[in-house]
Amino acid sequence: PRPQPQPAPRPQNEYLPPRHENVPLDYHVTQPSNTVTQTVTAAPPRVPKPTPPQRGEDILSLPLDNRQHLSKCASALECTPENFCNSIGVITDQPVDISPAAAAFRVPLTDCLLENGAPGKCCRDANYVDPWPINLAGVCAARNTNTKPQGIQDIDANFGEIPWQAMILKESTKTLLGGGAIIGDQIVLTAASVVKGVSPNDVKVKGGEWELGRDSEPLPFQIVGVKSIDIHPEYNPSTGSNDMAVLRLDKRIEFAQHIKPICVTNEDPKPNEKCITTGWGKQAIRSHEEGAVMHVSDTVAQSRADCGADESSVCSAVVHDPCLFDVGSALACGSGSSVMLKGIYAAENACGDGQTVRFSKPDLKWVNGFFTIQNKDKLLKKRRV
Repeated sequence: PRPQPQPAPRPQNEYLPPRHENVPLDYHVTQPSNTVTQTVTAAPPRVPKPTPPQRGEDILSLPLDNRQHLSKCASALECTPENFCNSIGVITDQPVDISPAAAAFRVPLTDCLLENGAPGKCCRDANYVDPWPINLAGVCAARNTNTKPQGIQDIDANFGEIPWQAMILKESTKTLLGGGAIIGDQIVLTAASVVKGVSPNDVKVKGGEWELGRDSEPLPFQIVGVKSIDIHPEYNPSTGSNDMAVLRLDKRIEFAQHIKPICVTNEDPKPNEKCITTGWGKQAIRSHEEGAVMHVSDTVAQSRADCGADESSVCSAVVHDPCLFDVGSALACGSGSSVMLKGIYAAENACGDGQTVRFSKPDLKWVNGFFTIQNKDKLLKKRRV
């Protein structure tokens, strides 16, 4: 197995504050011992020239103790001098001067070696064109089981395997709130309990995430702002009924192979139907577990009495510990191109393998109303042009 890189100290991911040693870890996420990357054909490397030394300083002559352990940059990334990599991890044509305050929230960068042997950082090429299909609007997501990199444990999803998975973020505290399901280019479903009491201006949606706090994915994630949060009008936090919310995004998510919408139905899961749920887990969300990989687990349909659900919800037992998954994530049923969202993770009876989860059923009439609003908005924009 290839040894893992040991990057030099770097600023933390703005959504991944450092974990204190005294934070209890109820669930351990095994760090990968192998990393399988997808080989793609990209344009010739575009590596900017380093900034001329200032006042006799040579920023590229700094020692690098772990150069023998450095790996090549992932697809869509190039090894570039650090001062040509901006705060969001994208290569620039001119050197950038990042203030200490901005550096504290800089996207994490992986160490690499430039062609001249000097230390550099893996940074995204703004002109990179990936070979995966894009602009898949109108196509509902399928589960991609043959994608790479692959997870290490049985519970781990592969990169891009669950393209509808979203992560809900709180901007002011740089924290992770829960999961979500992409159902349109500007519409995401989640649980009302995830976003209740939070201002839309303080919420972001992240699509295309897989391994928290790392840049090993072959395709980039996307973070989009939220224009409005609509909680189901009959949501009852005491009973948990209709625990569902619609997030309308302030701009479109660009669909790609690893980011696609899932179709929605209000049908109950059928007996013996193949259904799954997903997420990173309560502990990873709470302690911001760097390196945590998305989980996926089969579920088994149960009666409503098994989780105390009313007609607005369905019950399913999760084969793995349900606390290793996220409130707000989808209950996705079916296979191939017929995968359908049949619920949103609302609450579990307890932690432990085989415990039951209550999933809120989609209210199709209510959800479809937001697509109508979105189409009207698009029509108004066309008329103003």
